[in-house]
This record gives sequence, structure tokens and C-alpha cells, in this order.
Amino acid sequence: MAADAADGALLLAKSGSALVGCVFVRPKEDALYIGKLAVRPSLHGSGIGKALVGAARAEARVLGLNALELQTRIELTENHAVFAQMGFIKTGETAHQGHERSTSITMRAPV
Repeated sequence: MAADAADGALLLAKSGSALVGCVFVRPKEDALYIGKLAVRPSLHGSGIGKALVGAARAEARVLGLNALELQTRIELTENHAVFAQMGFIKTGETAHQGHERSTSITMRAPV
């Protein structure tokens, strides 16, 4: 996480003084890569994740980047659907080191 923070930025979502969500962002070629998106479990479905992705889109525009990019584990099909609703499409699959099968998918969305 320290490396993610050093290469980019950490965007926070707060409700009053309480931290309710966060996402790391960093430039990656023509896109702003978003990673480690997290929302307090009791607030899933409340729009916080969508707001964080919106903040990432705004940051990408400031940086002159054309897209957002993320990776999500292949078995997290609910996450795939949520990201698809935010305009992300699957662009590839990757395998973590030591695995012969795909373990994650890459998704991109225009800004």
C-alpha cells in the first residue's frame, strides 16, 4: 500500500469525521489505474464506491488521461457487474505468479 500511495494518490470518502471509503489511484500509460477500492461493508450499495470512481474520473481528466483501469479477481462476479454498471468493460485476463489459469480480469472505462 505504501508503494501505491507513493506512485499516486489516495482518495478518501468521509461521512462527517468517519472514513467510509477509499481508493488508490496512479497514472498507468493512458489511464488512471484504480486499486484497493474499499467501502465500509455496512454502506455497500449506498453510492460511495460510485462517488470514489467519479472522483477518480475527475482526477484522470485533470491529468489528461483517457481512461480508468482496474483489476478485479476473476471469482468476484458481483464486483464485475458493479463496475460494468459504472461503464467498465472487460479488456483482458491475467494470472498471478505461479498460477496457470486466469486469476483476475482487467476492466477499463472512458473518462
